[in-house]
Amino acid sequence: MTEHTIWKDFLAEVYVWKLFNGKGEDKLHISPLLCTFEKMDDDGKIQYFLLFPWASGDLKHFWANNSSTDGRFTLCWMSEQCWRLAEALSVIHQDQKKDPTKPGDNKEPLYGRHGDIKPGNILWFAEYVGCDNAGTLVLADFGIAKCHRLLTKSMSNPLTTKYSTTYMSPEFSVSGHNIGRKSDIWGLACTYIEFVTWYLRGGQAGNDEFAEFRDETHPVHKNVSQDTYFSVTEKGAIVKPKVAKWIESLHRDDRCSRFLHDFLFFIQESMLIVDPLERATANYVSEKLKALYEKCKSDSVYANSPSS
Repeated sequence: MTEHTIWKDFLAEVYVWKLFNGKGEDKLHISPLLCTFEKMDDDGKIQYFLLFPWASGDLKHFWANNSSTDGRFTLCWMSEQCWRLAEALSVIHQDQKKDPTKPGDNKEPLYGRHGDIKPGNILWFAEYVGCDNAGTLVLADFGIAKCHRLLTKSMSNPLTTKYSTTYMSPEFSVSGHNIGRKSDIWGLACTYIEFVTWYLRGGQAGNDEFAEFRDETHPVHKNVSQDTYFSVTEKGAIVKPKVAKWIESLHRDDRCSRFLHDFLFFIQESMLIVDPLERATANYVSEKLKALYEKCKSDSVYANSPSS
């Protein structure tokens, strides 16, 4: 990678951070950029740095070091965090319904795509402004995010787009689809499934057991494993049968409350969808999860009692 490319990538990331940082409840769940600086290394090359608040750890670290039996991490807390992350993503995607009566609503919006939604890019702050003693989750790492004025330009070629293998959407492996904002929804769905796994079965199940369970051998390269949430068949991509089987096992868990049943059904029916055109928008996910959270908060039976 050339110094010019590194510089351009640095400027692009700074631009995205500045654009989507601001005030408001939804912005509490997008990590703020404090400052940037550059430093020359021993070889005379300039290195570029971004400075953010110090987090207690990312979501994988949180799952590994915290238990859902801890009284702080109630189901309603988890419900709110999942809603707020979707809300923050909707701010980036700019897919909220517009009110034509409001000033500025006719201006051309700037569409964004995070590009790498995964537990490692969600940070947990044990102490954070505007949160209770359980802390809060924050969407971070916009290193491969993209922004465009036109909606059609928010699509990218899968051959030239960076991604994290486990949480990549089927568009990366199936010809005929470019990479757009809906790829973020797939990564968020995968993260949510692991979140529910942590809540019901603990950190080891979420970080290790589920990964081993869904892993499979590449159909052509037999010595290569595929830790993804989809498989590619002769007829196209499908959600991995092992992933569907794992979700079914979560439904059967003795601790699976009515809220968790509804949450898992929503993930399967609206988010973990192979065809990106059929996948829910971030705004729709946010609205749905807000409704689930409000029901969870007001109805203890819904939040804690397994369905019969």
